[in-house]
Amino acid sequence: LADCLLQKNKIDPGYIASAYLEMALYPRDNTFGLFRGAGPGFKTAVSNLQQGRPYHECGVISAGNGAAMRIAPLGIYFHHDYDDLLQAIIDASLLTHRDIRGIAAAGLIAFTIAYTINHNLSAIDNEPFLTELKIFIRSLEKRLTLDYPLVVWEDFTVDQISKSVESLRHLLDNNYDEAVNKLDTQAAALSNDPECKHNHPFAPGSVIFSLYLFIKLGHDPVKTLLTAVNGGGDTDTIAAMAGALCGALHGPHLFPRDWQDQLVNREQIYLRSQGLAGANYNPALIEDLFALEKKACQAMDDYRLQYQKIWQEKLGF
Repeated sequence: LADCLLQKNKIDPGYIASAYLEMALYPRDNTFGLFRGAGPGFKTAVSNLQQGRPYHECGVISAGNGAAMRIAPLGIYFHHDYDDLLQAIIDASLLTHRDIRGIAAAGLIAFTIAYTINHNLSAIDNEPFLTELKIFIRSLEKRLTLDYPLVVWEDFTVDQISKSVESLRHLLDNNYDEAVNKLDTQAAALSNDPECKHNHPFAPGSVIFSLYLFIKLGHDPVKTLLTAVNGGGDTDTIAAMAGALCGALHGPHLFPRDWQDQLVNREQIYLRSQGLAGANYNPALIEDLFALEKKACQAMDDYRLQYQKIWQEKLGF
């Protein structure tokens, strides 16, 4: 998404679809192309693209959190214009999601990033933020309902995300354990699945949980991320969302330097962030996305092999 914005100055579904298709063709053992941790819904969406279906019909009927996980670049790039941001969220998300909840949940993350940048905040003032967030999400839900009826497959799904924002107000008065228990109850009820939890891929649970972590703990990004990754469930996605929100609030300064130094492609990530934020940067220094993804995938594969070897030695295999 970041490369699309920097090259096209907008969300271009055709550009993104072509990138997905090209990345899916790259051969890797027991994995899905150049994608790291791709879920079944994403794989189905790419398969639909490969079959030539229109991009707005390729997404799966899923209230998953995948669109929210990768939406952060839009919040940075379109922070100055909420109308453009709203449409960009739809265009970026329809490729993989045809459920209003999955798309509206992406709006939660993108708007929070944009709002944080616009208000130059050092901390979140809950009441005005949640009021504006609910207004934006309700506008997004209305646009989707009117102009994209394919994403509304049950009437009860239409306003689940905006209502979840309202429930978040009350969760903030609870301690962590109480909030998690209430989020578990809410996720089970909204998903019609008694086993669904706050940290499952179901967006009305996990995306709201990431917002809860950000508002309650976001003054300390390290504590926010450690709580996310040690909480079980869909830890990488929850940490990615909460981490993006903390990044919008603080920039890189409160993230440990050794964490940043270990990031694969760190300089290229930083360069793209400058471009998204409208800062001066040299586009000629942007390296090819596919070469960078190959490097990241190789680093992940090497880490897995190293980790597997350590455990085999510990267990005496």
